[in-house]
Amino acid sequence: MIDVQARHILLKVTPGMETLDLLRESAEDLRDRVDGTNFVTTAEAEALDLLTPPAFSKGRDIPGLPLSLTASNWVFGSKPGKVSPLFENQDNIYLVLAGKITPAGLAPLEEVTSRVALAVKKDRQKTAAQAKLSPAVGEIQMGRTMAEVASETGLMYAVTDTFTVNGNIPDIGYGTEFNKLAIYGRVGVLIPEVETLRGLFALTPLWISQVDEADFAARKAGIQGALLTRAQNQAVQDWYAARLEDSVIEDLRYWQP
Repeated sequence: MIDVQARHILLKVTPGMETLDLLRESAEDLRDRVDGTNFVTTAEAEALDLLTPPAFSKGRDIPGLPLSLTASNWVFGSKPGKVSPLFENQDNIYLVLAGKITPAGLAPLEEVTSRVALAVKKDRQKTAAQAKLSPAVGEIQMGRTMAEVASETGLMYAVTDTFTVNGNIPDIGYGTEFNKLAIYGRVGVLIPEVETLRGLFALTPLWISQVDEADFAARKAGIQGALLTRAQNQAVQDWYAARLEDSVIEDLRYWQP
């Protein structure tokens, strides 16, 4: 089986919180600024979600990224170090950095070893974080404040500024599950555990703004149009990728009769 590696930057899509047109414009700007040499450093500097999925085989979605077959096919047709055009699914706009292709057969031991070691390290870090967070959450559930418990246990405590689903929260990340759970949670109700690429957190929403119905009504037509355009573009990309996959391309640039 032939496998390929890739990294990708995710920009979360939530119509109504921030228009799709503005998000695409931001993503296009990012695409113009990154290449194979600064893809990772730019994502880290701007606190974007930078994911490194395990190697995957041809004809399958990128692991952890639903409806990404078009991007997966792009990776297999690209050279390592190339940055993709923008891709979209129902939740994200994303860029992909093509990695190396592993020929059919067993992967070299040194590659597998480093991958397994990283996975084991991350698992141990999460277990250690849970062991420290869980008793603290128990104390909070008994009626103590987060600030008190954090001070006694050496955990980080902070009160954020207001943020959106797609916004960046210092020390937590950009458009993470933390954002989503906080916004769809209930004021004053503890959420005992949420994981992001930056760590493990507990949170309590302090204030959540109500949906501005008048603003949504004014934007509704534009949002619907943007969603329809996105669906049409995705259908064209899928059709093109399927045709490319089934095609036999012969280079006749230097052919002479």
